[in-house]
Amino acid sequence: MNNRSKKRIIFVDTWVRGLKFINPVAKFFSNHKIFFLHYSSLYGDGVESSLKNQLCDEFNGEIIDLKDIGSIDEFLKQQRPDFLIFISVHGVLQRVVNHFSQSNGIKNLFFPHGARFEEALPLRTKYSLKKYFSRVAFYLRVFIIFGKQIQTKHIFKYLLFACEFILFKNQFNLKPQIEFGKRFDFLFLNHKEDISYFNNFFGEKIESKIIGNVSVIEDCLKAQDLPKISNSLIFYSQPDMKNEIHETSLVSDICDLVRKYNLELLIRPHPGENIENCLTLYKNIFPINFKLDKTPNMAYSLSNASIIVGFNSASLLAANYLCIPALVYSSSYFVSSPYFNGKFYFQSKSDIELFLDNRTNLVKNNLVHPGEMILAYIEK
Repeated sequence: MNNRSKKRIIFVDTWVRGLKFINPVAKFFSNHKIFFLHYSSLYGDGVESSLKNQLCDEFNGEIIDLKDIGSIDEFLKQQRPDFLIFISVHGVLQRVVNHFSQSNGIKNLFFPHGARFEEALPLRTKYSLKKYFSRVAFYLRVFIIFGKQIQTKHIFKYLLFACEFILFKNQFNLKPQIEFGKRFDFLFLNHKEDISYFNNFFGEKIESKIIGNVSVIEDCLKAQDLPKISNSLIFYSQPDMKNEIHETSLVSDICDLVRKYNLELLIRPHPGENIENCLTLYKNIFPINFKLDKTPNMAYSLSNASIIVGFNSASLLAANYLCIPALVYSSSYFVSSPYFNGKFYFQSKSDIELFLDNRTNLVKNNLVHPGEMILAYIEK
């Protein structure tokens, strides 16, 4: 690739943890100059030090903490990137960087690291007064730090943006009214159901392409290369699920399916769950034996999956990608997602049993890695 066609691309996220979602795409950009811009020195790494080192080693580019560059505006003027690629559009950092990108005439692209919903979800975490004021103090500090970089002519809009975040958080997340730092040139989305959410969020229709979920397809492709060593029912856990599980028939349904189809029960903790706490919780919940999947990604569990079970999680998109039947539950918090309405998704045990009892042949999708589709857009 000659120098004229070689692009300069900056991936943006709040903290180093974002590399978990960026690296599967960035690996396709070996012919381009890439950077990862984050602010872990302010927000924290979001991962343990061993995983941080691994993620940083896997990124084939320059990693830059915002504390080391001073001015975002000057940094973008010096680097003159062709594209900025975001994996979130909601964070304060993302909106501020987008603001400066817009003023410098840089193209902004986006692919989501997880699932989004049009409705406001109920608050699960009850903060103590001390924790609440700690968070308020932290975000006041964040807005002061970024505010020092905003040009005088944009300060009023920036202050309105800060007020919307602090006073109207659901509005900020779902349909922000303050036009500050939310201009994008192209969106790469999980599912056609994402389109209405992001049209609503941006207040306009932005050109987009459905590419699937990057990290889930990455693991699906890895799973296709692994041998199937067991027939398993895979339960994809979520943090703090004890109350949600008791709202449903999940436990009895899983036990019945495991026995009827002679399956092993494999539970995969969410990346945000403590492994030991997860093990203790499910030992007290399930009356049958199970194994806990402690592998670094979903590939092992997917390679052995005969049935997938879970609540509202992007991981359940794997059912459609790999043509594996999935039993999907909802609760007062984990509301039903429009993502899960295809022929491989079921809302009751009897429906998935009917599918399994009458299934005559196994089908297989020819998956294309989302990173290839993003690269094709960059290089067109």
